[in-house]
Amino acid sequence: MLQTHHFDRLKALVSLFSANIEQYKSGQYDEANTRTDFIDKFFTLLDWDMANNQGFSESYRDVVREDKVRIDGSQKAPDYSFRIGGMRKYFVEAKKPSVNIAEDKGIEDAYLLLTVAKTKNVYQKLILLFEKTNAKYNSGLFAPVDWIDNVRVDDKALSNIIVNLYYPECPYEFSVLPVEILGSIYERFLGKTIRFRAVKGDTHTAIIEEKPEVRRAGGVFYTPQYIVDYIVKNTIGEKIKDKTPDEIANIKICDPACGSGSFLVGAYQYLLNYHLDCYTKAKNIKAAVKNEKIYEAAFKSYKLTISEKQRILTNAIFGVDIDSQAVEVTKLSLYLKLLENEGREAEGRLFRHSDMALLPSLEDNIKCGNSLIGTDFYAQGHLDLSDDDRIKVNCFDWEKE
Repeated sequence: MLQTHHFDRLKALVSLFSANIEQYKSGQYDEANTRTDFIDKFFTLLDWDMANNQGFSESYRDVVREDKVRIDGSQKAPDYSFRIGGMRKYFVEAKKPSVNIAEDKGIEDAYLLLTVAKTKNVYQKLILLFEKTNAKYNSGLFAPVDWIDNVRVDDKALSNIIVNLYYPECPYEFSVLPVEILGSIYERFLGKTIRFRAVKGDTHTAIIEEKPEVRRAGGVFYTPQYIVDYIVKNTIGEKIKDKTPDEIANIKICDPACGSGSFLVGAYQYLLNYHLDCYTKAKNIKAAVKNEKIYEAAFKSYKLTISEKQRILTNAIFGVDIDSQAVEVTKLSLYLKLLENEGREAEGRLFRHSDMALLPSLEDNIKCGNSLIGTDFYAQGHLDLSDDDRIKVNCFDWEKE
């Protein structure tokens, strides 16, 4: 319970923020001031010793700023780590008020899957849901696949999986996880395969195991974000440096072994940042708003329009991978990056463009094939390949594709 004088101070803090909210939501008010003026004071009122006034050793202080945490082999530094008795309890990541955060996309009902999971014939209802979703997004992401549609899954097994994706069963808030973090999860997905073992009659058990090639290689390796950032900055960054959006309109970026898309997502993010920076330069803002390249999301704080983000994605980002699952994961990663920091209003902004869907098709951008072997491989006379072998080799015709 907050003591009375703490509660009064909290009300004063809220009043101060409310009274100057337009100023705080402008791009001029930065994260450092947000921490000092509000975040530190807020947690102090909750009796956290933000400044270590009790003089605890570093191992036992209440709050560690920029704590060093290793996630997936990479070192991260959350803005605040809150601890009791030296044990981490939770992290806080600070953002300036002009940044739109801790909400989901708002494009679909957050509890839609949970509602379906609490009914009967769950899998069949999910198929119907995906059919409606496919018609809405028209991107190929939810396109029907006959053999998948015809699979029968026990309600109990499927419901259990879905329920455990929601609070309170699930300890994670997926809506605030950045795409880059999800990428490390996708890499593990790519290393697995599902094998069906017959139990009785037409009933089978699904067994998840490592793919043989992954097992031989000693596991899947995820490219750390700082490596991606370094490569992107020193290749794409140098290529487009000091150029206008019109001057880089024809640039094409291709990853010939894209995996889960970590490089392509990094490249796409770099292009998004670069275009926004170009459009928001003082002399360009009015023209960029008029031409629907950007819009004012908050007081003097601008964002790229969803249509401009789509244009950049479909025009510049390309990838190939021999693994068909990797191709689908890359598409999903790019779609999530496209929708990052967007809400239901994004769909409304597209209504004026009747030929545009919220998610563009990436069928011409991300393709499946062996980028190291061309179709002339099959012309070698001494080869005697079975159909299965041809599928595994999966030659890629660069000229055609």
